[in-house]
Amino acid sequence: MCTVFGKLQDEKLIIGKSFDWVQYGGNICFVPSYRSYGVNTIGCCFFEQMGSDRAYEGMNEKGLFVSTIALPTMGEEDRELTPLKINSLSMVRFILERASNVSEAMHIVKSFTIDYRIKYGWPKVHYFFADTGNNIGIYEENVFEEIINLNSEEYRILTNRSVESKIECIRYNKVKDFLEKNKVIKEVECIDILSMVKQESLTAWSTIYDINELKFSVFIEQNFENKYDFDLRKCLNKGKFSVDFAELKLNTKVMKRKRNEGYVKLEIF
Repeated sequence: MCTVFGKLQDEKLIIGKSFDWVQYGGNICFVPSYRSYGVNTIGCCFFEQMGSDRAYEGMNEKGLFVSTIALPTMGEEDRELTPLKINSLSMVRFILERASNVSEAMHIVKSFTIDYRIKYGWPKVHYFFADTGNNIGIYEENVFEEIINLNSEEYRILTNRSVESKIECIRYNKVKDFLEKNKVIKEVECIDILSMVKQESLTAWSTIYDINELKFSVFIEQNFENKYDFDLRKCLNKGKFSVDFAELKLNTKVMKRKRNEGYVKLEIF
């Protein structure tokens, strides 16, 4: 039961995401540019729980944000197949390493037959893209497709209902009402929104992205008191590595103890 939204603030896009799933835990992977099939990939970061080839969301060094959101899934559907096939979660990393903007991301996602692995109990997903040109893209295969350049009054929200669905979504309405009433949306307001849409025992993490500055913040397991800030450029300069949520939580406890003993807080990332 995830939620993602994007809105312009001071002519720049700010993104908020709440990831809800059946289990807690996760890793943040940082992958600098590398040579692949004769071309250099784009350095990126992404969140995963099942391996670095199955990402749920992420951002690359061009300022492109990509996220999946699960949909109600009744079963496999008839659709036209293409020669290219890819797992729905693998698509996230594939796009991040190759696309610089929403248009390129949309072209890639439409070029593949997406394997949602429905027969194994996984849900169908739709995709949310955003870039530093203030563009947002939404793609639900065979149902809905949009690329929009936002103005100061516009925003986009995506939850677990299809964009075409007439079914009410409480989380969607909460975010919509908040964005309509609050014209200024900065980090504090994003935290308020994410705390409103959190799902007890389901929200594994919440994130806020400043795609223009290539920075993002993470809140783990509905704890909005402890914030973990990351600078994508600095992280990619360290080479390929990953950060486990358990490591972040343990480090928070250690640093709190050190501060209580008079130590200066260290900058880790």
